[in-house]
Amino acid sequence: MKFRALFLRWFLMAVIIFTGLVITIQINGLRWINERDASKLSFVILTLFIGTTFWCGYLSWKLNLLLENRDSLSSERYQKNLRGLELKADHGWFIRTVCAELGMLGTIIGLILGLETVAKIQFDNIENSAQLISLFVKYLATAFVTTGIGLACGTLLLIQLQNLCNKIDTEKRERGRYDKE
Repeated sequence: MKFRALFLRWFLMAVIIFTGLVITIQINGLRWINERDASKLSFVILTLFIGTTFWCGYLSWKLNLLLENRDSLSSERYQKNLRGLELKADHGWFIRTVCAELGMLGTIIGLILGLETVAKIQFDNIENSAQLISLFVKYLATAFVTTGIGLACGTLLLIQLQNLCNKIDTEKRERGRYDKE
């Protein structure tokens, strides 16, 4: 049971994440995001985030199985499997970076679209100006929403991946110490 602590930590994090997602759906948060994100990058970020969260769970489960069976494996096979999990976790780190950078890309897109509307404002036409300012605010919302979602998803992935990689690093150090004796 001691070895399953890693997976259980991931599972607790996943339950919290998916509870937050259910609450977001219940309060029409996805519709709110859809209305404010002209680029729709927020949904790409959320999709990558959910997929990578499951990936982290899979890797946590595999690491737990490896830890439970480490005494029955040769040192070489154990180290090889541990290294394989470490390499697979690198994919998660890549996706974490992609989430944050897509959020920043959404910021740039929102600001560019917003500045294009500001350039079209004709101050002698009040109605047209009011509509363009409203559109400008919508594009600013795109910038802020995608940034917030990208950073939030990136941070939650960071926590999951750090949990996994800390255990891998600890095992590498401890097993390496035992192999030298």
